[in-house]
Amino acid sequence: LKPGKGQGAEQALDTRSGEKIGEGVFVTPNITVAQAFANGYKTSKHKNTVAYEYKEHTIYAVLQCRVNQNKIRRPNRSSSVCNDEEVMGIEGTFEWILNNGDDVRPYALLIKEAQPGDPHSGAL
Repeated sequence: LKPGKGQGAEQALDTRSGEKIGEGVFVTPNITVAQAFANGYKTSKHKNTVAYEYKEHTIYAVLQCRVNQNKIRRPNRSSSVCNDEEVMGIEGTFEWILNNGDDVRPYALLIKEAQPGDPHSGAL
């Protein structure tokens, strides 16, 4: 995977080290967060981005990855004050950043059909 400037924590400080996060690959250990990003969203920056739709079914697709746990950066920012899984637990962790794409290894593709009540889903 290629690190980039698309992740919003570039200027944030790491929760543990206090160092600036910088460019990197955005990952999350929280499947609810992954699903929310997989389903698309509508903002002024990303108009009408939607999940994959097939024959009136909305499909979520998420890459499951292994990460080098020694290289995880845990951003401290207003939308996710503490991304330290030892403090918040996995369910309370929003994002991790890895500065080097070689520290992220995709190994599975998770696929799910959207259901009513899914976070940010268009399902009725």
